[in-house]
Amino acid sequence: MKTEFILISDPIRSGKTSRLIHWLKGQPNTFAILMPDLALKRKLYFHTLNLILPLEVYEHDFTNTSLVQIGRFTFLKENFELAQNLLLNAIETTANHLVLDEIGKLEFKNQAGFEPALSKGLQLLKHEIIGRTCYLVIRDYLLLEAKLHYNLQDSLQMSSEQLQGEKTELKLRFVALLLCGGASRRMKQPKALLHYHEVPQYLWLNHLVQPLVDSTFIACKKEQANWFDPTLTQLHDKPSDEEAGPLAGLIALLETNIHSAALLVGCDYPLLPREYLQQLTEACQLFEVSVALSKGINEAFEPMLCCLHPKDFEAIKKLNKEENQNSLSKILSSIKALKIVVEKPNALKSFDTPEDFASFNQHH
Repeated sequence: MKTEFILISDPIRSGKTSRLIHWLKGQPNTFAILMPDLALKRKLYFHTLNLILPLEVYEHDFTNTSLVQIGRFTFLKENFELAQNLLLNAIETTANHLVLDEIGKLEFKNQAGFEPALSKGLQLLKHEIIGRTCYLVIRDYLLLEAKLHYNLQDSLQMSSEQLQGEKTELKLRFVALLLCGGASRRMKQPKALLHYHEVPQYLWLNHLVQPLVDSTFIACKKEQANWFDPTLTQLHDKPSDEEAGPLAGLIALLETNIHSAALLVGCDYPLLPREYLQQLTEACQLFEVSVALSKGINEAFEPMLCCLHPKDFEAIKKLNKEENQNSLSKILSSIKALKIVVEKPNALKSFDTPEDFASFNQHH
């Protein structure tokens, strides 16, 4: 049995990527690369790696040698190259399904993007006898041209609406938990009260999260209560959780029996843009999983920059109470959080010392 090719074709902005994400949940042994939009920028999602990489960027932030352009869009070349390598590796395995979203002018006009690996991979698939399915996503107005270019005239064509995937959940509500209860021993003064942007850092973070959440909580110790604006709701760490670090604030939040997704933000990141927090909330909604930021593919999660999905709350409480797990980073790994690699790792620099604080004021 030869490979079956299915062309998934829909109009632009019709929700095809979202439908593919939900369909993938019921498809074991499937290799997929999707292109979701997060915070108005195109990303690369690697299903088998549980990983999102930056793709669309602003040209002035990068050197021309690291970019590929099509029309008004600018993409990171190195992440396309990674996608090509992973695609060819997947074709050499025995995955039941292969999914590539999406193929367009960048490929068959510019020979960039997923090319040349795409053409090589299609030739390999056409001559194999494993008997699997390759799904290629192509916009409706490019379908005929793509069929001719890749010699796929005999392929089955369908809409993403014809895929039988799990139904999406109701729209999530979000709360922000600003983690302000740290001892700040190295900084020698409370990080939450430092002025990087003309106001205390906790108020700056509150400003960043406001458009993204329904309510905000300050996580701190009871003896720190008078540090903060009394109009903001506080959650106090229990004395028994003092050794839990940032997790103490999360435990206090979960004990309120909250049902909203929780956006956790540490006060250590003065360079953090709202865009990255928006990526967290949008990915949590779109993929229906907990997510966390990271500086790189091989870098750990930034545990104090994450968004936790309500479906993981019971597992988190169990890990903490029954298995004495106080590491938020290890908990994120245990619940298989989705990793979002940011395009500018320096934006996630943690400012931990007086020298860090002084350097910010010198350069801004």
